[in-house]
Amino acid sequence: MIHAPLAVVAPTAADPDVFSDVLARYTLIKKLSSTLYGETALYRDEALGKKLVVLKRVSIPLLQQESQSPTAKENPLCERIVVQMLEESVITRAPGREYVVEYVREGFFSSGDSVYIAMEFCAGGDLYDYVTSKPGRRVGENEALTLFVQLAKGLSFLHAHGVAHRDLSLENVLLNDGQVKICDFGLSADANKVSSDVVGKYYYMAPEVFQGAVYDPKMADVWSLGVLLFILLTGSPLFADEQRCAPTLRVLNKYGVGKILDLWGLTKLISSPTINLLSCMLQVQPHHRLSADQVAFHPALRRSSMPGKVVAASSAKS
Repeated sequence: MIHAPLAVVAPTAADPDVFSDVLARYTLIKKLSSTLYGETALYRDEALGKKLVVLKRVSIPLLQQESQSPTAKENPLCERIVVQMLEESVITRAPGREYVVEYVREGFFSSGDSVYIAMEFCAGGDLYDYVTSKPGRRVGENEALTLFVQLAKGLSFLHAHGVAHRDLSLENVLLNDGQVKICDFGLSADANKVSSDVVGKYYYMAPEVFQGAVYDPKMADVWSLGVLLFILLTGSPLFADEQRCAPTLRVLNKYGVGKILDLWGLTKLISSPTINLLSCMLQVQPHHRLSADQVAFHPALRRSSMPGKVVAASSAKS
């Protein structure tokens, strides 16, 4: 369970119980990407035998400035809660833990006016780059299920320990040695409390989220998980924009996802058990969806119960 509220107030470098200035143990290799509040970069951790790690830098002034905006919702310091949860010795070997990105112990610290979050380096890049590099921007059903069963188990692990992700997407899944790693918890929330924030990427948002209703974040995550599998299999989201959303949801609500696949001429490429799996997640009414744990043990995934490895994309991200 989560041991602290997820509405994290931006801390300062003067928080002795949370931070210590340990940046000196890291040697910069290269910058990886810019973010809304700072950047991510590849470092060598001299204290861990020169192991490669990724440091996400969060500028406290930028975070505090953005927090004044009425539309501000993302807070990268929410990852601190996930870090604390993952460090609990009792759950380090819990099923599904291996499919969530690994954080460096004592890897949440401050230096100057920035906070740093240290995590494992995933050399395979993100799942978006991997899938879009494929012909048709999709993968075959067997490979999709091999990836998906890992994601379902990772999400089940998070929900079981009180964390709702709220921003599941191909971009927020990394590949490391052929294994998926759920990452980026800047929009995460208490899985056991209802939400009303309109958060996440539109492609992946559950209907109740973009409609502004009060919702169960666990069930919203399951919808996003369903969209993720749909994209893996078809190379396309359910709907690309707001104009196509309403008619798609009407078809989905009345006939199910199988009808959409039929209209797209894709039913011959996807087996009946996998279509049923999609249907169990892509239910317009959230109370009709399976839980993440139920998804992880769906019959369609039995042949993928021992996840294999996939060949990672050539680009590296974290």
